[in-house]
Amino acid sequence: MIDDGRLDLEVLARSLKALGHPVRLAILCEMASCGNACCGDIVGRLPLAQSTISQHLKVLKKAGLVEWRADGNHSRYQINGVNLSSTGRTILAYFKSLHEAAPSGCREIKNTSE
Repeated sequence: MIDDGRLDLEVLARSLKALGHPVRLAILCEMASCGNACCGDIVGRLPLAQSTISQHLKVLKKAGLVEWRADGNHSRYQINGVNLSSTGRTILAYFKSLHEAAPSGCREIKNTSE
């Protein structure tokens, strides 16, 4: 995601979009707790239809955040730790670059929700 010190914003946006849905985050949490799982395993743990889980797994797979392999009549999924870690590092690098690019005269925004 970082090539020659430059961020690939298209790849970053695709990863963030895949991570930007609460169901997909819940699926990743379930997969992290069990190592790998078939769609039916996840359906048994989350109150969602098999078709819904399957669609979200497809998005995560397309973004490279989960890997797929055939296991008999089932499809098994597991987190792609290398890509997920790379995504995390890229997110940090992106926000660090924004912070460093900000003019020194910019004032800090106060959190008014407290």
